[in-house]
Amino acid sequence: AYRSLRPNLAIARDAVVQLDETRGLHPAMKPLLPLWQRGELAIIEGLGYPSPNRSHFRSIDIWESASGADAFLGAGWLSPYLQSRTDQRFVALGEDAGPMAGSPENTLLIGNFDAFVNNAQRLRQLESATPNPALRHLLSVQNSMQSAALAFAESSQQYTLKTPFPSTGLARDLAKVAELIATQPSVGIYKVGLAGFDTHANQLPRHRRLLDQLSTALAAFATEMRAQGRWQDVLVMTYSEFGRRAVENGSGGTDHGTAAPHLLVGGAVSGGFFGQTPSLTRLSQDDLEHTTDYRCYYRTVARNWLGFDQISALRDYRPISGIIS
Repeated sequence: AYRSLRPNLAIARDAVVQLDETRGLHPAMKPLLPLWQRGELAIIEGLGYPSPNRSHFRSIDIWESASGADAFLGAGWLSPYLQSRTDQRFVALGEDAGPMAGSPENTLLIGNFDAFVNNAQRLRQLESATPNPALRHLLSVQNSMQSAALAFAESSQQYTLKTPFPSTGLARDLAKVAELIATQPSVGIYKVGLAGFDTHANQLPRHRRLLDQLSTALAAFATEMRAQGRWQDVLVMTYSEFGRRAVENGSGGTDHGTAAPHLLVGGAVSGGFFGQTPSLTRLSQDDLEHTTDYRCYYRTVARNWLGFDQISALRDYRPISGIIS
């Protein structure tokens, strides 16, 4: 069935990094095999939601807010947790805060870390004593962000990574996260991103390159966390707006899909496969039917890792048992 759906894109049987009798990793993901062998990599299969939306913009909004296909929630799904943790900061490296949107007081959005620090060093603290409460709040937030940036700049210079990281964008971001984990214990969650998976054409080389970037960066990050003695304290989770269509298209690629697997990696992860493998012979509109609602995945992390079970968007979804020890 797999080769019938993807006659030109199917990975050769002898190239698959075999994980069990029927499933394996793309060969570019071999750097993650040691994590699997140590039981520190969980793969949750068939994640999706009913009536899936195939628009990039709408579907990423759904995944980042934990909404249904017919609901619009303004804030990221992690926002209630962030607002409850006034003692912590949260950092998004990239263009948007994603699941952390909606908590500007303690969430830093950093497009380019070095530019962020340089800009903060040029700014001066502003007097926030004003009778206008809205202006006072804005000035207070700006001063707080500047103070955080200066603290990040100073602390990142105080730590030398113990692990070489690849020279890719994702690896550089994860290296920066590793530096901050070593020096900024008040930061509770980081978000990084890897773009380019919209493989409508020429998928084979593009997919291999992207999965290599993902795998080598994660492997280096895990090694660095072990060297810091922090691997048990770290959980890495992936998400995306959708998977790819099960049937290949006529351009050597695949179109917007529905269900997809996602990864949880960390020292406290109980590795293995979770969820149910979608059928390759029972498709809906040439695509996989999801087998686990992605909000079950989120609630697993919220409850079992963050110790926070008051996210209303997730309350009707059962956590996936056995993943986080």
